[in-house]
Amino acid sequence: MQNITPRDCVLLNDSAFKYITRYNFKHSSKDLDTALFLLKQATLCDTGYFVAYSNMANTYDAMRGYKNEIRTLNKMIYIKNSWWTLTRKGLAYQKLNDVNSANKEYTSVDSLCQSKMKKEPDNVLLIIDYITFKATAYGKIAGKKELNIQIKKHPELKSEIINATNLN
Repeated sequence: MQNITPRDCVLLNDSAFKYITRYNFKHSSKDLDTALFLLKQATLCDTGYFVAYSNMANTYDAMRGYKNEIRTLNKMIYIKNSWWTLTRKGLAYQKLNDVNSANKEYTSVDSLCQSKMKKEPDNVLLIIDYITFKATAYGKIAGKKELNIQIKKHPELKSEIINATNLN
């Protein structure tokens, strides 16, 4: 294999994204197969390429390859542990009807968000993330409930929170 530069990795990811976009319009599994091939190449040349792994997880999700999606999400968590990646992992477990594993991921997300919010209680972005997590993991009703809780705690941030969450 020839020497691949970081720029080449980005080009591979960008090419893959074009196939993913095309799939969204044409629904050809060949597009997803090609995207996956390119994304694997991108992550081989840069094992810390978070965006390529994210696109790979999306591709596996579109292919209904949830076990592979979870493996990819684990790599993403290793690179950067984020609430959204953990939530996506929980959603993938739900699609596999593995409710216990999904709930385990959601508990981790809840803990992560709560500890961050304790350190920065007035950080509107953290508040919005937490409300979004609740709505994504547990449904719109849970999201609205958390929205109301946060508005009571932070009335001065009400309009900002409402505008960002789209739950009203």
